[in-house]
Amino acid sequence: MTPTTSLTYSKGEWMKNSFVLFLLFGVMFLGLLGCRATSTLPTVSPEEAATSVAILSAPLPGDFSAIYGLRVPKAGGLRLSILARPESGRLTISRSFGSALSIVGWEPNQHPMLIDYREGCSVQGASISDLLGVGALPLPQVVRLLGGRLPATPMDRVTVAPNGKLMVEGDDWTCLVSVAPSPWRVLRVESVGETDDSGWRVELNDHDAAMPQHLRFQGSSDRWAEIELRRQQWDAIEKLPDMPELEPCGQS
Repeated sequence: MTPTTSLTYSKGEWMKNSFVLFLLFGVMFLGLLGCRATSTLPTVSPEEAATSVAILSAPLPGDFSAIYGLRVPKAGGLRLSILARPESGRLTISRSFGSALSIVGWEPNQHPMLIDYREGCSVQGASISDLLGVGALPLPQVVRLLGGRLPATPMDRVTVAPNGKLMVEGDDWTCLVSVAPSPWRVLRVESVGETDDSGWRVELNDHDAAMPQHLRFQGSSDRWAEIELRRQQWDAIEKLPDMPELEPCGQS
């Protein structure tokens, strides 16, 4: 849908009709290849799970840079690239050998900014977590998950459930994390207290040590996305790219 001078719509309506809706997993959130999924989860005792917390809560080795192949309903051959420092970053969706379709940028104590190049406008406060189908999971936590850690920052609370799963509680969001040993790694992250329409989960597979190579973000109904790691490095990011300045969506 292309905005015109005779048509205005709210941020919610724009998000519902924009191309970026194709990225809703539920949004990886994020199948993220075919129908591959984690098989039966291993049994982990609460004592063993407690051991994993210290290991998987460690800081990332450095700034995170990665390129993933991305598949979503009705669209393949996309690319997802991430540049992330501890509390800020840029996530770009583009065609494999083409220009960027959208960029999300986040900074400390600010709402993420979405740039939609197809519409030529921006959305302040748009959540890429929603686009990846992972509900309220914030972007820094998503980056930690991709980097082979628990989706938790020092500000979040991690406890061990009686069934051996880990519960992570942040501001206005909670998830359950399933882990496995040898080496300790995350296999699944799922929402807590969500309805069937808003529930989500992330399946992590093909680990290289603790880092997942393939993820599937599954949301409600037929909303899903798959990403497969193509390249990753921990080199320091001296400066993140500036975000383009575009008028807010729905104002023209």
